[in-house]
Amino acid sequence: MEVNIQNIVALIGLLLTAITALASTTFLANAMAGFMLRRVKNFRPGDYLSVGDYFGRVTEQGIFHTELQTEDSDLVTVPNMFMVTNPVKVVRGTGTIVSATVSLGYDVAHASVFFLLLEAAKEADLADSFVQILDLGDASITYRVAGTLIDISVLVSTRSKLRAGMLDSLHRAGVEVVSPAIVDQRRLLREEKILPPIHESTERTEAAQGKQTPEEVMFAKALKAERIQRLKDRITNLTNEIEQIQLSATEGAEQNERETQISWRKSWLKRIQIELNRLQEDLETREND
Repeated sequence: MEVNIQNIVALIGLLLTAITALASTTFLANAMAGFMLRRVKNFRPGDYLSVGDYFGRVTEQGIFHTELQTEDSDLVTVPNMFMVTNPVKVVRGTGTIVSATVSLGYDVAHASVFFLLLEAAKEADLADSFVQILDLGDASITYRVAGTLIDISVLVSTRSKLRAGMLDSLHRAGVEVVSPAIVDQRRLLREEKILPPIHESTERTEAAQGKQTPEEVMFAKALKAERIQRLKDRITNLTNEIEQIQLSATEGAEQNERETQISWRKSWLKRIQIELNRLQEDLETREND
């Protein structure tokens, strides 16, 4: 009996040791990954980021995890080890390519399609837009329209705006978007087309959506985190500037100018710190709610 108890105790001890070793390995791996991400600095709070099956804006970059706010406004905690072992795509602040595809029948001249899709890209405020033919299918041609979006803060809404513009542009020209096949079983005359009625002005639609953009609703926390990070960077820059001015000791009129420069920088520091505290308190209040 005593032998069995000793064996059980030894087995439990072995299991605890293995669990502790495994936990320590995971703990250290995430910590090292977090340190590496901070050194690489390829993204920061507020950036659009895609890793694995996750897409969203960065709200927090911790030692052990990175928090993303998705398009559903949900918060996803991604272990830093996952971040360094999977390809991470970061949308550049200088701009990104926004694109959409559509399949149209062979009865529509591709030159006409190019013109109509470029018109839609222009309406979506995309620069350097272009159209490609991606595939020649059995029943349809697949087109891709793309262009550069400079203001990435409206990335999600611009994707939707581009698709809406494509529908409007094609429908105005009388082009059906029903490929590759019409499933609805109806008898149609050859000259009949399946088109929606001419829509009214988009002002009613925009008014119904409210003043907030989709991004402001989806990424509320991420936007605040981005703002907080920018204020912290501004505080650091102003502090360094003050220290550099103080080190350059001068006398006379130059001394007065130096004190004036320090004074207004300290004034800006105070204002920025107040705004930073307000945003941080607001962020904490929302998290507690």
